[in-house]
Amino acid sequence: MGARYVPGRRVWGVQAEDTDSADGLSRLERLQLHESPEEALTRLTVDSPSDWDGWIQVGSRGGQYGEAQVCFIQRRYVHVVGASAMAQRLRELLAAGAAPGWALHPVPPGQTPLDLLAGPLLAASGAVRFYNLLLRSGFATAEEVAATPDEYLLDLRQSGPKMVAAVRQVLREVGLEAPEAARPAPAGEIAERFTCIMSLLSGPQRERYRDFAGMLARSSMPLAALSKVTESLGAEAVPPADPMVCLLLDTLGEAVLASYYRRTHAPPSEILPSADDPHPGRGPAVGNGQSHPGTPAD
Repeated sequence: MGARYVPGRRVWGVQAEDTDSADGLSRLERLQLHESPEEALTRLTVDSPSDWDGWIQVGSRGGQYGEAQVCFIQRRYVHVVGASAMAQRLRELLAAGAAPGWALHPVPPGQTPLDLLAGPLLAASGAVRFYNLLLRSGFATAEEVAATPDEYLLDLRQSGPKMVAAVRQVLREVGLEAPEAARPAPAGEIAERFTCIMSLLSGPQRERYRDFAGMLARSSMPLAALSKVTESLGAEAVPPADPMVCLLLDTLGEAVLASYYRRTHAPPSEILPSADDPHPGRGPAVGNGQSHPGTPAD
């Protein structure tokens, strides 16, 4: 494997442990606190050494976008781990081809919360250490763990062969290992095929079909067939967002859900619902002998 971060070395032009202000933050910590996803992606894919391999943190828990753990795989693919706004935006940028020469590492379909592995890992190992290690390393879902090659799980701090064996055993037991296609593609081609598929889809369709795209990429279907399938997905009409759903999610403070809903739908109507008229533009109520609110009775 290539170079990795260790305390005291320079990380892409920044001395990791240098502290140069009263806030006690190192230069790297201050950079992570203020960087945007776009800046983080540049730091990852443009400023990084050509031999970099393994894990690196971008962003910060105290920053606007939160933090994400990122793993360079085979010096070409980027595995983004976590549920923060930083992690989500990095996935979007990589899937959209914003970093030429780099591909988003595919993850199996599903969003199984990581804590569902806690009990099985305790039963398999007799201790909570393995689950705590995954949690501390930034994983948000079991699928993210399943997508991480063994050599990079071994690279996690305080990991080891027993931990990796226990994790793989539990993932198999709960059915969360990546599903196999009838004729799977070579492992080294999957990320490139996934990037090709995602590049042919629009923004909303990338979100709607991300899991299906990962399954297609893991198959050995000829590229011509993949293109035909993707063209068919791309030709589907994206349903418009329901203004009522947008209003409810915004009102209840569900910012993450609202953002995901809007990303997977076409823009809603400019007419927003209200308490007096929950379905604007549909005309007067019928069938109950009553007029629509605000409409004079005959």
